[in-house]
Amino acid sequence: MNSRRISPFHEIGVYIGKCFRIFINEKGWMSFFGALLIVFIIAQVSGEKTFAQFSATRSGAFAIVCGCIWIGIFNSIQSVCRERAIIKREYRTGLRIPSYVLAHFFYEGIICLIQSILVTAMFIGIRGIPGATLLFSPVIGLFITFFLTIFAADILGVLISCIVKNETAAMTAMPFVLIIQIVMCGIIFKLDGIAAYVANATISKWSVVSICVIANINSMGDALSDYKEDYLFTERHLLMCWMMLAGFILLYLALSMIMLRMIDKDKR
Repeated sequence: MNSRRISPFHEIGVYIGKCFRIFINEKGWMSFFGALLIVFIIAQVSGEKTFAQFSATRSGAFAIVCGCIWIGIFNSIQSVCRERAIIKREYRTGLRIPSYVLAHFFYEGIICLIQSILVTAMFIGIRGIPGATLLFSPVIGLFITFFLTIFAADILGVLISCIVKNETAAMTAMPFVLIIQIVMCGIIFKLDGIAAYVANATISKWSVVSICVIANINSMGDALSDYKEDYLFTERHLLMCWMMLAGFILLYLALSMIMLRMIDKDKR
């Protein structure tokens, strides 16, 4: 296909259609069941004190965020690198890299939206709904947080897939990315100095904070004074967390386009 003969919008549509054909042919809908299973397990073990006690809520938020990040990255970690040879050939005949990456962006966004609905329904169905209200109802607040988390992790997976050369390398990189998100979240360890600044660059930190703010964790009896400022129950604080997650999505999208443009220099 000579991509220069069609408009960028038509080109995006062509590749979105291709993504959905692959989704159907490879039974991608199984990922929805996988997401439900992950959340079911996390919700069951997170404990009945979630949304009732400070420590239990932080632990539950951390667990569900880790699950959401795993779901998102696993969606897309191999999506680009498995087509690397095809992309390279089509790029030399006129493929617009932004159109290709944006097609994945819109396709992955739809998949993440469905997964977020399922994750929200499963989690609140088992663990209940936080009693506090901020901006929107807690259900909508949790849904927005889950969607932004899964989508940010998904586009991070696209970025990694644009960098690595094959599926094996992608799956090798995945555990390291997850470990960084888990360790630098600030839940397992209290982070200070440089580590605290690095934590600001992780999806996990802002996602956990969002959930804790929505749950008004500072109002719980066992709230720790050291963390009260981190979880301020204000609309501004919640919006800042969501903006950070949205910022990661746009950043990873831009970097994906830049990295995939280098495909023509790939000699392997």
